Amino acid sequence: MGIRFALRTLLVSSMAGIGVLLSFAAHGSSMNAVMSNQWALDGSSSAEILPSELNNCKLHMKSNSLRCKSKRIEKETMTADLVYEMEAEIGNFKGKGFTISHRRNFLVVIPTDMDNPDAKPVEIVEGWEAAQSVKCTMKDAVVNCKGPDGKNHLYSKK
Repeated sequence: MGIRFALRTLLVSSMAGIGVLLSFAAHGSSMNAVMSNQWALDGSSSAEILPSELNNCKLHMKSNSLRCKSKRIEKETMTADLVYEMEAEIGNFKGKGFTISHRRNFLVVIPTDMDNPDAKPVEIVEGWEAAQSVKCTMKDAVVNCKGPDGKNHLYSKK
């Protein structure tokens, strides 16, 4: 309701950019559902690429998208301890579907098993990784995103 009120206010107060506003209105309900919730990956950890306590997402009216930037995230994997930030753009809202383009900026990469000569080498390097894109659909309180690897990732409201 807040977004609809803001949209009407903007539309009444200014006719400039009316195409963008009308386009936003057409996709506002699915965008609003994504934006107005805190999401968790597989029902446990906070989502990195959807609005959650890990990131700050803002509406970008010009492109009808949400742009998110995360806090510093620390994660332990089997091969390395990582510290990174995530950027994501959520857009192309069509019905209950949308896409997310995201990338990580690795700030710290520390191999976990440096003393083991048989350990797998760490393939992550510090700096920005190439952007990846996932296609998502929303049904009820669940977002299902399919990555380029073909795996499904389920996000639910926290």
